[in-house]
Amino acid sequence: MSIFKNISATSTTLMEKTVYAGRQFGVINNIYINNNHDTNPCTVSIWLAGSPNYYIVKNLVIPVGAGLNLDRVVNFDITTHTLKIDTSASPNLTVIID
Repeated sequence: MSIFKNISATSTTLMEKTVYAGRQFGVINNIYINNNHDTNPCTVSIWLAGSPNYYIVKNLVIPVGAGLNLDRVVNFDITTHTLKIDTSASPNLTVIID
């Protein structure tokens, strides 16, 4: 099932650290990020917060009106890590994870 998020804060949790019955891994095949802002590019970092932290992308600039598709991203232990996105000021992003 896909996850859809509209991002307007500088730090957002995309997938919570949790224990699902019978599910230990966060499976991410694609992350699509679109910058919906009319005038400002947006700098994004996507990372797995836990011990230790792992960055999928760090300080990546997405131009106004542009999108980015990250495919074959990562499978991670959802019981020990949280998927997060940090952005520059005043973001207006759409994030789709599947």
